[in-house]
Amino acid sequence: MSIPLTSEEKAYYARQITMKGFGEKSQTYLKNSKACITGLGGLGSPIATQLAAMGVGYLRIIDHDTVDLTNLHRQHLYSIDSVGEPKTAVAAERLRKLNPYIEIEAINTEIAPDNAANLVKDMDIVVDALDAMAPRYAINKACVDLDTPFIHGGVIRQIGTITTIIPHKTPCLECFKGGIDDSKLPSNASQGVHPSIINIIASIQTSEAIKILTRKTPSLPGRLLFFDLEDLTMEFIDIAKQDKCKICG
Repeated sequence: MSIPLTSEEKAYYARQITMKGFGEKSQTYLKNSKACITGLGGLGSPIATQLAAMGVGYLRIIDHDTVDLTNLHRQHLYSIDSVGEPKTAVAAERLRKLNPYIEIEAINTEIAPDNAANLVKDMDIVVDALDAMAPRYAINKACVDLDTPFIHGGVIRQIGTITTIIPHKTPCLECFKGGIDDSKLPSNASQGVHPSIINIIASIQTSEAIKILTRKTPSLPGRLLFFDLEDLTMEFIDIAKQDKCKICG
């Protein structure tokens, strides 16, 4: 049963509700939605903040890491006094203070093939904010098996990519990024990352998630958005579903 907005919630979300094409109907959809954010680092921090502030009624946030001093230039959910604390605990406290009208479920764990399905079960959407392929593959498989939309994003240096995966309709992650060994990939620790590209990619991921949750058509199913901050170029790359994909073929 759909729970209606309270008068306080209508005031909190007033600047969204007044947008053309949004209104109380879309806000009510958000209130009755459940979203899972996998990872609370560079991408996860702004995604969690935006989804919480926009009024997604139930947020499940997942991470296994603690706050490190090197995180703070880009992970703005945390502050200097958070260093050493579990990211999930700090993030949950901050998000609850930001929006007391939603529910936050914080899970401090690593994502692996044996727990991915339970972690995303009962969610309306999953937003990828991970920094490694192995847990992404686990989440991708769980989302395909559970028929749950999955917004994939990644950033390094000044480059970011995003696509929206709709199980059984679009390519899954394995279709176009299968078989990647994390040990052979460059990392933000070695290559660095610009906070601005993180916020751009995270905001587009949030936008795609909100479109799906409010019953609107997302922009990136079957397309990979490649964004280069250095020269401010944006390219859309069509990606194909693989008939022999081991996950969705």
